[in-house]
Amino acid sequence: MIDKLNLIPMKGRSMRNVARMAITALLAVSSGWAQMMMHDTDQSDSSNGKMQTLMDSKTQAGYFIGPVVKFGEVKGKLSTSMGARAALLLDHHISIGLAGYGMMGRTVLAQVSPDTTRYLHLGYGGAEIGYIFQPQKLLNFSANLLIGGGSVMWQDQNRYGYSMHNNSTWGSSFFAVEPSVGVGLNITSHLRLIVGASYLITNGLSETWISDKDVTGFEGSVGLLFGRF
Repeated sequence: MIDKLNLIPMKGRSMRNVARMAITALLAVSSGWAQMMMHDTDQSDSSNGKMQTLMDSKTQAGYFIGPVVKFGEVKGKLSTSMGARAALLLDHHISIGLAGYGMMGRTVLAQVSPDTTRYLHLGYGGAEIGYIFQPQKLLNFSANLLIGGGSVMWQDQNRYGYSMHNNSTWGSSFFAVEPSVGVGLNITSHLRLIVGASYLITNGLSETWISDKDVTGFEGSVGLLFGRF
């Protein structure tokens, strides 16, 4: 059931490994921000008594939003997901926002009977933080980290698309961490093409019909972002 989200197991070695990977990736992404801010701090502020802050009136704010298509594997079968990213940009480098993706089409999980097919549906999303290297260059590079959760479910349908009985659906929730890297191409000053690769890590799927190992893995992506870069 979807209400299992509050019961996701957070104990054991697997959860500690996921936490370590998430913290390591988060530190790697945020280190670029910290170094940039420290470098831009005016040393004269301390001498004239002005308070030094992480962000000041010189910080430039922008944004982006756009669709993203992802390609990966679920239970050994090719899957395609459609989603979107939206974020606030600080000084052209730091992105802080949200991202979410849902599996497109219907992935066959099993053939229950000659007239009944069991389909798999999956979606996930969460908060995303990133750092863009040399954003003003024609080609630029980015590193991102998504932390959130998702749900997966199966549904029995006949050949006409109708559920066969009242208990024809079943769902399960999971915790998700997804570090990613990307290459950006500045098409215009307000349009950027992103080609990337990521590694989705899930924790909490332990059903007989699906587990973490069926979902965890590499993904490729293509996105088109609009905004003020």
